[in-house]
Amino acid sequence: MEPTLCPKHYQPIMGHCYHYLWPPTIMTVLGTLLLGFTNSLATLAGVGGGSIALVILMTFFEYLPKDASLVVFSCVLGTAAGNTFNLLFKAFNNKPVIQYHFAFVSIPIVFIGSFIGVLMNKFFPSAITYSIIVLTFLVSLQKTYNRFRTEYNKES
Repeated sequence: MEPTLCPKHYQPIMGHCYHYLWPPTIMTVLGTLLLGFTNSLATLAGVGGGSIALVILMTFFEYLPKDASLVVFSCVLGTAAGNTFNLLFKAFNNKPVIQYHFAFVSIPIVFIGSFIGVLMNKFFPSAITYSIIVLTFLVSLQKTYNRFRTEYNKES
């Protein structure tokens, strides 16, 4: 059996490359703190926080883009579970906090996006996937900033 060449922070096990996080480095500790902080902010903002989590995983934990996109699902699920737990018994204007009719409308869009993401991961090289992820992050950052400025100007 010939040796498997794996990227940095990946270890060959039975012919496959697996990412490892032990022993922790300064970058992984900082990444963990930053990931927790940004997921907390994402919960406050009411968004999943997947785009920033993806960039943090690739930068601080040195995941490959395809592996990071899989780990992000766990991050977003944890953020959503925490948000649901915190808002479970609260009500706003005698309406439930979770507007299920909006959630059910978004489910087909999520499935289509997941399908497109799977196809992109399968057919595109990691460099193209990484470029698309960074471009999407920059566009969403610009839109978020513009919305912030609009809301700030309304309230000021």
